[in-house]
Amino acid sequence: MKRSTTMTDPPNKQIRNETNYSGERWSGSLRQLLDTIHPLRIRLAPGLQPKKIEVIYGFEPISTNQMLEMYQEAEETGATIVTRDLRKSSDLVGGSLYYLVKGRLVECRILVSQLASSTSRIHVPSIDEHEEEMLLVHQCPAAYLYDRHRHQLIWAEEKDGFCFQYDLREHQQLTKEEIVRFAQSLAF
Repeated sequence: MKRSTTMTDPPNKQIRNETNYSGERWSGSLRQLLDTIHPLRIRLAPGLQPKKIEVIYGFEPISTNQMLEMYQEAEETGATIVTRDLRKSSDLVGGSLYYLVKGRLVECRILVSQLASSTSRIHVPSIDEHEEEMLLVHQCPAAYLYDRHRHQLIWAEEKDGFCFQYDLREHQQLTKEEIVRFAQSLAF
């Protein structure tokens, strides 16, 4: 999968790393993952062990020379986007815990970023067919999105200078009430 850096044309001349949010299978235990991300603490489903764990790594920052080359290429070609391959870093930026809830697989995706340093991309159901409802989860504004293929509940929490974005995904087997109840059960 291609990992890229993009650049917008002058006058803004902004460099932005595009993060690949595809997960890689975590071979260790949940305890090893929690030890790896310590001192960060994430919400977990009490009494449930994930059936599968995937992790998402960030990317190495691009160098000043790479940025200058991108600016030059943009100016010479008139391109608004210049792409470069990025090298994956060893920094975990998120992951997915897959839980079995009432016999159905629920993905709990968690993305972590420092406050004011990053934005997250969220996959939403088909925009023409999806419905949405605003709720509260753990006293935080949450969006419940659904269509005929997927239910999704998304909210973000700030803790210790970091933003934790939670994204529960399930494929239409559980009710909205069951998904919200599961989300409310997640604890530190």
